[in-house]
Amino acid sequence: SHEEIEELRAVFDLAFASEHGFKCVVGPDNFDRVLPVLNRSQIVAGTLGGEIYLAKDEEGKIIGGIIWYGPGREQYDSEDQRKQALAPLMASLPDDVKAWFAGSVALMEEFKRKTFGDMTKTEWYLQRVGVHPDWQGKGVGTALIERGRQNTNGHAIALQAVEPANIGYYEHIGFKNKGHIDVQAPHGDFTVTGLLWQP
Repeated sequence: SHEEIEELRAVFDLAFASEHGFKCVVGPDNFDRVLPVLNRSQIVAGTLGGEIYLAKDEEGKIIGGIIWYGPGREQYDSEDQRKQALAPLMASLPDDVKAWFAGSVALMEEFKRKTFGDMTKTEWYLQRVGVHPDWQGKGVGTALIERGRQNTNGHAIALQAVEPANIGYYEHIGFKNKGHIDVQAPHGDFTVTGLLWQP
């Protein structure tokens, strides 16, 4: 529902309030304005082409969520995702960032193919997982990932991470570091690491 999309978006806004990679892309002056648009975009795309699992507290309030794409699917891979999710995001971006995105898509797709090989067609992809700061470190994110693992029917799970603490966390719960790429963005540089979990 629209209400759940906005409730999860608000949780993601808090969970990713210091996201280094996206800040390097859009710049510190645009970050607070564009982060909610990015989060809404990813959630809407997930409702259209992926799966979203929610974690709620005892009162039914959303405290975390995860966006998955099954084998053969990707974020923004369909016309409805591009129209309803990607277009509003692109409209919110400054021109230099739009140009950077246009030039970086092929580079990031090549990194994904190089990192995960043929598995890009067969694995599940964890697009985004976020937990309200008040609930972080209490097993909520791990429970969301575990729920996804149970639904993969023996398929691998791939993801990309930027924050070093997140990379260490994913390695701790069984993901293997498959390589990284250094990215030069309009407002700074960051490193993207590819991680893979295999049953």
